[in-house]
Amino acid sequence: MALRSILALAASTLFISLAQAQGGSLASRVSAGDLAIILPADAEAQASILASVSVAPAKPLFDAAWYDTVRAAYQATEIRNALEIENSFADWRLVSFRVVPCAPLATSFAFNADAYCWPETRLVWQPIQRGVFINGRINDYFADDRAIHALYDVDASSALGRSEGAEASALLAKVKAQVSGNGSGLSASEMARFQVLRDRVSAAYLEDALAMRDKSLSANVFSRILLRPEYTASSGRMDASGRAFRSRMVTFLSKHASTGAIKELTTFSLPEGRNPPLLDEWVFLQFEGRGGRITQRDMELRSSKDGRLLFNFGKVTTGTQGGDDERLHTALREGRITGADKAEIEANVILSFTDTARIGAAIADRQRIHVPNTSCVSCHKLNGDPFDFHNFSYLDDRPMAVTPRVKRDVELDLLWVKARL
Repeated sequence: MALRSILALAASTLFISLAQAQGGSLASRVSAGDLAIILPADAEAQASILASVSVAPAKPLFDAAWYDTVRAAYQATEIRNALEIENSFADWRLVSFRVVPCAPLATSFAFNADAYCWPETRLVWQPIQRGVFINGRINDYFADDRAIHALYDVDASSALGRSEGAEASALLAKVKAQVSGNGSGLSASEMARFQVLRDRVSAAYLEDALAMRDKSLSANVFSRILLRPEYTASSGRMDASGRAFRSRMVTFLSKHASTGAIKELTTFSLPEGRNPPLLDEWVFLQFEGRGGRITQRDMELRSSKDGRLLFNFGKVTTGTQGGDDERLHTALREGRITGADKAEIEANVILSFTDTARIGAAIADRQRIHVPNTSCVSCHKLNGDPFDFHNFSYLDDRPMAVTPRVKRDVELDLLWVKARL
């Protein structure tokens, strides 16, 4: 074995041994509540993170320029100026986020998702208004039917230092090129090195997630995906416990979800009117992040077998309770998609009401269908309510939707931690 590989293995073993000495293996300490974090919709500003507030000097978690880009993109859709009419930038707040130990990088099952992966942070932003008169009554809080999901790769240098961090980032870039078909890929030794470094990054990332816990609380209260326990630790949600958690959360997110590290942003919205069952048209947009800026990109449906393009929705995807984007239906109906491609789309996309019962469980399981193998609309039809498209956010004054996809993802994340760390 090369000296470099021996040293890397020794460093990785030492890192894990130190973590175990601090309180047991990560697998025994990390719980579902550490990986899927729900924030209260009715939290006061001191205990929540508003989009309009910088969490560090000149470093907001949510860039106002992104919001302007999103609003401008919606102007060319059925949403038009609904965001300006029903919300302001100050209404938007962080409502939930995911700590993902190793998010799959590939678009197909040609690559092992547990090996070709990288730790990721996923933030969910939503406009929340408090004490407003809407739909004939005063609402303690009201969440409009729209959200923004922002995704970030965890920075390797945060755990590995500058030299190894640069090495890990270079290997990650090669992995991304390989799984997208734009590169020759890694050699066996490079892949082994990539996984050693990645596992160290993931372990350090999870240690940071555990550090957000209120140490006075029992570990058992983090075992389920519920409202973050620090907000319910005493009789009042906005007490010192909630504010202290906000402080720890800001430290974590400033490190692992910095504005400059944005890699992808997806948003959906209902048109103006605040009546989901009757309006019944959800619009999805997607943006690529690079260097802190976002650029709108096409939304694509790719094969789970080899990642090839099955359908391009273009810059805008729409959907209703009863079906997916009408252009996809038309392409199938007119015979522009046939054979194996047609069969795969029908197996992976919710095209009608009855399809949810037929394939909903498969869409909720990344071991059966990756996100790129189905549509945005289908991914948002799994919470049991046909006019509630929220996966991990609020609708009106209801409790947060936590869909089977979120629950299954967390379950698989915990299994990955058990197997790798």
